[in-house]
Amino acid sequence: MLRNLFIILCCVVMLVSKASADPTRLATTPFVEKVFENSEISGTLVVGLSRIAQNLSEELRISAEVPASWTDLCLTVTTVDGLYEARNDFALPDDWAGGEVIFDYPTSYKDRLLEIGADRIGTLVQRGSCIGQSEQLALSGWRLSQASPDSFRLFVNAFQADEVFAYVGDGPEIKCAPLTEGNRAAFDMVCDLALGENDESPVEIELIRVRSGHVEASTPLLLEW
Repeated sequence: MLRNLFIILCCVVMLVSKASADPTRLATTPFVEKVFENSEISGTLVVGLSRIAQNLSEELRISAEVPASWTDLCLTVTTVDGLYEARNDFALPDDWAGGEVIFDYPTSYKDRLLEIGADRIGTLVQRGSCIGQSEQLALSGWRLSQASPDSFRLFVNAFQADEVFAYVGDGPEIKCAPLTEGNRAAFDMVCDLALGENDESPVEIELIRVRSGHVEASTPLLLEW
């Protein structure tokens, strides 16, 4: 009797472990990724929104903190040189209760991507289908080994603006830093941001670009987890 109970408990534990380890599956196939001979200039302002991590996983692990209210999402991965881009729809389980998701990412360029530093690749998770462009974003993670929930980085295509400023909730103004090394095409500025101790989801983020001394229209974003 006890032996049978032990076997049942082991099976339950194995099923739970398998469920938590299963990656979020592609909503459509085939997996879409492109490698270009010449740099492709990004057409979007925000190219990535990722957690900051000092130590990267040796595996090509892409994750995100996704709220319970989401049912589907779009994951975009873009290298700073604009030579690689992947944009795919993912579906969440019907009983999704919120938390971390790990993406099924069957890339044909794994070795190439693992050679790219975390500051040279943008991962962006948006609510809804890739067909549209949502202001609702989730924090993604590029090869995270340990998450840092209170710090994150925006990868921005400034469209030749002289300066870019970011605001998180009611927090202070944060000046984004230009990337000064190497050739750039997909994004050219990064904004290192932080969440306050009492911040709760969702958090409003505002981006403002300054060109030739003139402040351009602000871009609102909504960070959810």
